[in-house]
Amino acid sequence: MKRTAFLIIAALTLISSCQYLRPSDKIIARIGSRVLFYKDVVSLLPEGISPEDSAAKVQQYIDNWALAQLVELKAKEQLSKEEMDINDEVEEYSRSLINFRFEKSYVESHLDTTITEAEMQEYYDTHTQNFTYPYSLYKVRVVTISTHSPYYDLVKKNFKTMDPDLLEELEVTCRSYAEKYETYNDEWVAASTIAKDCAFEADLCEAALSRDGYYVRENSVGEKSFFIFAYEKIAPGKLSPIEYNDKKIKDAILSKRKQDLLRILKDDLLNEAYQNNKLKIYTNE
Repeated sequence: MKRTAFLIIAALTLISSCQYLRPSDKIIARIGSRVLFYKDVVSLLPEGISPEDSAAKVQQYIDNWALAQLVELKAKEQLSKEEMDINDEVEEYSRSLINFRFEKSYVESHLDTTITEAEMQEYYDTHTQNFTYPYSLYKVRVVTISTHSPYYDLVKKNFKTMDPDLLEELEVTCRSYAEKYETYNDEWVAASTIAKDCAFEADLCEAALSRDGYYVRENSVGEKSFFIFAYEKIAPGKLSPIEYNDKKIKDAILSKRKQDLLRILKDDLLNEAYQNNKLKIYTNE
């Protein structure tokens, strides 16, 4: 209680008078010779924050700061001199970080990101084992329409049609009067994507589309109903079309190019070092 009360007062004092404090003026916590200043927590307290929230934020910051100091102090008490020697690890980490940043910069400046359709097709044809999935894919039309719409019965009757004339009528009606008419640009999608867009349970949507080829959720007391019709399907385990894997293929091709760039870079660096005698090999003869 005393600590909380102190923190509320401290936070309120900080908020009300921080404009008069200099950055190094006041101490809020101490562990041995290590101190935490008000300036270290002032940025955590936005204007208008309540005293309770101020206290909570200050308390959390103090606890986190204190734990970091206490763990370090305990480590210094209990670890051996050899265990405390981190120079090699720091040097290795520093070297790895510098190398990583250099390689990243090199790749970004040298990577050709243009990928042709022929390259996409070649990768797809030679890696078909990567493009089968344990779920179905569909081409669908999704209609969301108010249960009070005068066109509700028409949509309900024709949302599964494949008749060109009726389909044209359905599309015109839905685009004008439905809340939503979605075909995903005639692209392949998983049931989970459809369910997420419509806030459905994915397993129920998948089961209905797989079994019946359509899914209906009518809401007689609510404001809208959903009609989903799958006019094409690819069963689980079957090869998915190249267009469904567009991003996956591009990422794989670019990843391979990055690896090739780094391999060539490292080979060139070694060859140059040998040729210029920058790298010298000594034998124990």
